[in-house]
Amino acid sequence: MNRRRPPANPVSDNGLADHVVAAKRPGIAAYVAAAATALFSAGVTALMLLINGSLVLVVMSAFSSAGPDWSHRPGFLQFVLFSAPLALAVLQWMLWDLISGFLSRRRDDASEQVDTDPA
Repeated sequence: MNRRRPPANPVSDNGLADHVVAAKRPGIAAYVAAAATALFSAGVTALMLLINGSLVLVVMSAFSSAGPDWSHRPGFLQFVLFSAPLALAVLQWMLWDLISGFLSRRRDDASEQVDTDPA
């Protein structure tokens, strides 16, 4: 297959060539770093779900033994044991994002401040 090359960049009115900057393709290190980040995030989420599930199970067993009659229904217990750890994990990731964003903004603000005191 014979492919034609694109024409060279024309020279603009000021005599300088208009250059097109081509983005470099990410290397293998970028893909490995992205995969490692995704695996780490999945591992942390799995650990949070395990801890949250254990915590919800302990709280629900204490609540159902001393709670009202509707808390003894299997459907209610299954719903809470499934949804509460997920909701806690989402809440924990949202809090992590909020705290890390706040701390990074404080660090950026501190690095942008210039000492204007003439003394």
